Amino acid sequence: MERILLVIIWIASLYMFAFGVRRNGWRQAAILFSFAHLFTWPCSLLLVEMNRVEYPVREFVVATEANFTLNFVLYPCVSMIYSMLYPRSSALWVRIVFTALFVGAMTGIGFMLSQISELVEFPRYPWYARFGVFLLGSYLTRKHYEWFFCLRSGAGKGRYA
Repeated sequence: MERILLVIIWIASLYMFAFGVRRNGWRQAAILFSFAHLFTWPCSLLLVEMNRVEYPVREFVVATEANFTLNFVLYPCVSMIYSMLYPRSSALWVRIVFTALFVGAMTGIGFMLSQISELVEFPRYPWYARFGVFLLGSYLTRKHYEWFFCLRSGAGKGRYA
């Protein structure tokens, strides 16, 4: 069952890349995906070392105790889509709801995976801490995206968008 879920996550991530990125947005997507790793690599490894998260089923058992698909494919993909779809020129309440829904969905997916499979377990990592980590990671990735491509929140399209 876990291997099937990993294949489904890979297919979903490829789908996000294929259909979630505009035709002229591949460069932006690559930068976002790469930058998201800057947060997910140390964060996931630190949480594993602190015994906050356990991954009983993982791809590279000898190399790392973190799950490659979840931490290095799915979360960066979702963070990339979040940053590209973020409604910069919308009202503040729309941006807050958009962020809460995205981060809440990622928290919910993690919870569901822990309940129905052995891909992830959270022995000492409550949902609000996961929500905060996803929120911080999404925020940092989005801010880097806006800075790197000279975009301004609330100002519409930037020079390179």
